[in-house]
Amino acid sequence: MLSGSIILVLWGMALSHAKPLGGLDFRALYEGTGCLINHCDPFNPGEVREYYVATGDARLYPDWALYTLTLLNYLPTIYPFTAPFALLPWAIAQPVWTVLTAVSFLLAAYAMWNLAEKDAPIVASCLIGFLLANSEITLSGGNAAGFVVSLCVLAVWCFLKERFALAGVLCLAASLAMKPHDVGMVWLYFLLVGGTYRKRAWQTLAANVVLGVAAIIWVSLVAPHWFTEMRSTMAIYSAHGGANDPGILGSPNSSFRSFSLAVFPGMLCNLQTIVAVFWDDPRFYDAFTYLFCTPFLILWAVTTVRSRFSVERAYVALAAIIPFTILVTYHRTTDTKLLLLTVPACALLWSNGGSTGKLALPVTAVGIFITGDIPLVILGIVAGRPDWAGAGVLKKIVLVGMTRPVPLVLLAMGVFYSWVYVRSSCIRHQASDLVKPNSIEPAPTSA
Repeated sequence: MLSGSIILVLWGMALSHAKPLGGLDFRALYEGTGCLINHCDPFNPGEVREYYVATGDARLYPDWALYTLTLLNYLPTIYPFTAPFALLPWAIAQPVWTVLTAVSFLLAAYAMWNLAEKDAPIVASCLIGFLLANSEITLSGGNAAGFVVSLCVLAVWCFLKERFALAGVLCLAASLAMKPHDVGMVWLYFLLVGGTYRKRAWQTLAANVVLGVAAIIWVSLVAPHWFTEMRSTMAIYSAHGGANDPGILGSPNSSFRSFSLAVFPGMLCNLQTIVAVFWDDPRFYDAFTYLFCTPFLILWAVTTVRSRFSVERAYVALAAIIPFTILVTYHRTTDTKLLLLTVPACALLWSNGGSTGKLALPVTAVGIFITGDIPLVILGIVAGRPDWAGAGVLKKIVLVGMTRPVPLVLLAMGVFYSWVYVRSSCIRHQASDLVKPNSIEPAPTSA
């Protein structure tokens, strides 16, 4: 873990100053928030470009990067968190953002080790250390996912440890406000499981409502058409050749071609990237993904409502839902650092032994490995640009395994942990190799 932390901090911070991509994600948020503070519309690409020109920052980036920086697709609820940084000069704001991201991420990693160390400290250390050493892009790009993942993980630790409850609520509320599609299912788990945790979930929602209303009022005063403009931006991103296009027909003339999945196969992680290989139509690959994942989500929700809570069972529940969170909707590799939440479940199952424990470690390890920054860069170099157009069905299946393995591995993780979760709840009154005996409620004695 110490080695992984050193690699993350030194390499990530060095890359954050590399041009032109260093800090690019944070730059978009920084300038977008500055635009909003100066009463221009951050959801209007034309006004954002004018703001860049007026501040003299337009000359710092090539045209393709500047085009990307003017297309902001964050919800208004993120701007209260970025506003304090936008009030600082860029030379101060970027290092502060990077350092705070690193500190929060390292705290989150330690929090998960703290949950797992009583079961399998060495296994947890190896998994977390490798994840840290392969998270440079999270730190160097300055994406908000670094904060979102960290705050979500810290909230889980606070809730399950029953310590610093208010801090946990605030952390979960902040992460939910910045990227609800990352954290929504974690919040739903605490809502469904009941008891004190449901109270924490309602408190989190109340904090989000207050923050959301304030943020929307602020943004609406400056950008009354922000919702329509944001939908237009999202359509540009998801169009063929766009940065979020899961398909195989990335346009070579697109302004996004440096980011297109057709060029960098490991960039997007949602299941649509697999389905689109066989039928590149949003109406099909979106519908197929939702229909395929919905039964797993329903099974997970029903199991959560019907099973009695234990901390060990919570580990497995979170490990089951995190892969499907990433698979169902658009996510990038920075969002996959949520796999930190699978480490306690893996350590628990490994310590219990049996076939389930022996399977948990390779399943989790492969998931953390294949979503690591270095393996994905190597994957992009090796994969190149496959000839999808001339490939038949069988060849496409082979190419999917070679060039887009991330969703397949995440699906395997989700199915495995869902199976463990359902079995552990069904036999909760019996000792088993799935849940520790001291976490099982004693069976009632006969009269």
